[in-house]
Formats: sequence, C-alpha cells, structure tokens
Amino acid sequence: MITNLSKSREFRGPGIGSVALLTKSNDRLTTYDHWNKIHKIDEFKSELCKTIDEYKANQQRAIWENETLENQIKAETLRRFQREKMKEAEELERKQQELKTLLKSDEKEVLTECKSPSEEKAERLAAMKARAELLEKQRKEANEKIAREKYNQLLREKCDALRQEVSKRRAHEVARDRLIQIEMKRQEKLMEKQQNDYLNELVQSSGKNFSEEANKITVIEERKKLASFLRQQIEGKEKEKSLTKEEKLNQSKALEEFNKLLKQEKQEEIEKKKLKMLKTRSDLDKCLQDKLQRKAEEQSLKSELDGLFASLIQQAGDEEDSGQKKYKADLKKETLQYLEYVRKMKEVEKEYEKEINRIVDEHIAKQHKLMHDKEQKIRTARENLRNEVTEVCRQQIMEKKRRHDEAKTERNNEAKKLSELTEQIKIDSENELHQRRQNIETYREALKQQIADQRLRYNQLLADRQRESEEHRKAEAEITELMNQIVHSNESDYNRHPWQKLSANNHSDIPVWDGTLTISKFASARY
Repeated sequence: MITNLSKSREFRGPGIGSVALLTKSNDRLTTYDHWNKIHKIDEFKSELCKTIDEYKANQQRAIWENETLENQIKAETLRRFQREKMKEAEELERKQQELKTLLKSDEKEVLTECKSPSEEKAERLAAMKARAELLEKQRKEANEKIAREKYNQLLREKCDALRQEVSKRRAHEVARDRLIQIEMKRQEKLMEKQQNDYLNELVQSSGKNFSEEANKITVIEERKKLASFLRQQIEGKEKEKSLTKEEKLNQSKALEEFNKLLKQEKQEEIEKKKLKMLKTRSDLDKCLQDKLQRKAEEQSLKSELDGLFASLIQQAGDEEDSGQKKYKADLKKETLQYLEYVRKMKEVEKEYEKEINRIVDEHIAKQHKLMHDKEQKIRTARENLRNEVTEVCRQQIMEKKRRHDEAKTERNNEAKKLSELTEQIKIDSENELHQRRQNIETYREALKQQIADQRLRYNQLLADRQRESEEHRKAEAEITELMNQIVHSNESDYNRHPWQKLSANNHSDIPVWDGTLTISKFASARY
C-alpha cells in the first residue's frame, strides 16, 4: 500500500513542499495569484481526500483480509472435518462391502449346504418327534416327581395313621389279651385253686415282663434311630446355612469391591474431565486474551492513525503558509516508517496466528487421538470387566445351581432313607408284632396244652378212682355174696366164724354192711 502511494506521488509532479516554496517566491517576486492559490489548495484537498480514501480503502481491505482469513480458517476446518467424515464414510462403505461379500459368501455356503424339502421335512419331523419325546419325558418326570411327593406325603400320613392304628391295635390286643387272660383265669378257677393261682401268677409275671421288656427295647431303638436321623438332618441344615451365609458374604464383598472400583473409575473420569475442562478453559482464555489484545492493538493503531491523519490535516491547514519542507519530509518519513512497521507487525501477527492455529490443530488432533485411545482402553477394560463379572456371576449361578441340585439330591436321599427307615420300622414293628403274637399264641397253646394235660390227668385220676371203686364194689359184692351164702347157709359147719353164727341167729350187735363204700377225704393227697 505504501509503495503504491509513493508511486502515485511520483507521477503527480511536485508535492506540497514545492507548492509552498513557489507561493513564497511568488509573494516575494510577484503579486500573489489568488486563483493559483485556490487552485493549489483545491489540488491539495483533492490529494488529501484521495489519501483519506486510500486509507479507508486500505482499512476496509485489512478488514476484508481478516474476514477472508477467518473464512479460510473456517473453510479449512470444514474441509478437514468433511475429509474426516469422508474417510469415515469410506471406511463404513468398505466395511459394508466386506460385510456384504461375507454375507454373500455365507449365503452361498448356506445355499450349497441347503437340503431338499423332503430332507428338511424329515429333519423337522425328527426334531419335532425328539422334542415331543423330550417334552413327554419331562412331563412324565414331572408327574413322577409330583407322584413321588404325593406318595411320600401319603406315606407320611399313612405312617402316622399306621402308628396310630398300631398303637390302637396294641391297646386292643393288650385289652383282648387281658380279657382272654381274665376268661382263662375264670375258667381256671374251676380247677384246683392252688395250681391255678400258681399258674396264673406265673403267666402274668412272665407275660408282663416279656411285653414290658420288648416294648422298652423297641421304643429305645426307635428313639435312637430317629434321634440320629434328626441329628444328621440338623447338622446338614446347619452346614447348608453356613455355606449359604459364606456365599452371601463373598458375593457382598465382591459387589462392594466392584462398586468401589466403579466409583473409583467414575471419580478418576470426573477428575480427568475436570482437568481437561480446566485446561481447555485456560487455553480458550489465553486465546481470547490474545485475540482481545490483538483487537486492542488494532484499535489503538486505528486510533493513532486517525489521530495522526487528523494532526496531519490540522498541520496542513495551519502550515499552509509556513512551508516547512524539512518538517513535512520528516513527518512523511515517520509516517512511512510507521506504516511499514504496522505492515510488518500485521505480517508477524498473521504468521503468529498461523502458528497458533497449527499448534491448536495439532493439539486438538493429539487430544482427539488420546481421547480416542483412552476411550478405546476404557471400553476394552469395561468389556473385560463386564465379561469377568458375567463369568463370575455365571460361575456363582452354576455353583449355586450345583449346590441346589446337591441339596435337592440330598433331600431326596434323606427322604428315601426316611421312607426306607419308616418302612424298616414298619416291617420291624410288624415282625415284632407278629413275633409277639406268635409268642402269645405259643404261650396260649402251651397253656392250653398244660390245661388239657391237667384235665386229662384229672380225668384219668377220676377214671382210676371209679375203676378202683368199681373193682372194690365188685369185690365187696362178691365178699358179701359169699358171706351171705355162708351166713344164711343151712349147712352146719362148726368151723364158721362166730359172726356168721350170730348173724345166722339175727343177733343185733353184729354190724351189717349197707352196700356203700366210704372214702376218706385225704385219699387224693397222694395224687
């Protein structure tokens, strides 16, 4: 701009200083030409207006250049952004093409591996059949499970009812045995008192001791079995509770550690974001301060130029008549030097702005890359952490399921053992009851046999007594007949007994047998 101004002034002829000298010389030599002076003043004013117009044009050009530079920066930023977007679009297009080719290859492989409709129908039928069989098997297993549960419940109820029934039967049998014993005692009272009393006491003492000992032994054994079984169940439940408690504590500790890690990561991210925001804010504040400083310098330069041109105009108006050539030349030189300094400063500022923009772009790209790498690392770490947590949760679920299955199997085994134990107790009770019944029947048969033997002996004794009495009666009858024959005989026998003689003479002092046999009450003592 300054070079153009100097060139334009070179072609314009004499300047302001030459005009002033010419006017002074004309004042000394000739009369003052007012019209020439007016003409020169008009030329000076026109030159001054042109200079002001050029200054305004240069000012507008500087504004236009700044706006053009800002537009270029924006266009460059937009171009870079569009270039990145185009790269991303090209990468996305490339990935889409790769995916399309992969899908096409997979489709070709699927089509090549595809089977005929009949084979697909057969496979579907086989799969449906297998699925139906699996569902039927699951349904049967569920029904069997429900049936087993109902059977176990029914078995428990029946066991309770059986226990009640067994206790009732025992009470009834005891009562019936008591009645039988009472009836037998009542029947045995008809026999001899001492023997029957002795036998009854023996039966009662032996039966009572036997039944009490058997009941005590069975009750003690059942209580021991049930106590051991209940103790095992309680120990298993306590172990299961302790295991579940430890598992819950471990899970809570793992969750607390996981939450702590998440909180720590969030806190670190927040702190890093804060630091980044503070750094960005400080950079922006610095850029804003630099921009404000540049604008202030431009404004001060503008104000100085305005003041300078105003002073020039004022000095030109004041010094029209003075004609100080040296002062004007110095002023012009200073003006040119100042304008050159301003031009250099603007070029330096432009270079500085370019360098700042380059540094800012590099810093932004670097920060963008760092943020991208950091986000990728964070995403990878989170994915790994999520996978680890998922794996741990899956393992915990599998472990819990395994423990649940083991507990279920253990409960089923315990229920099976309980049912077997109940069945064994039932069988033992039935065997014991059967054995007791057999013992009672055996004792009853033995007692009946004893009673029958006693009765048989008693009948034999009675028969022997009747036979003896009959034989004795027959012998007495024979003796009596013989005596009658002898006593009432008309034959005279001097060797007869004196009683025979007395009887023959009907003597009253001779005892006469009435045909009966008196048996002493102590006759059966020897039996």
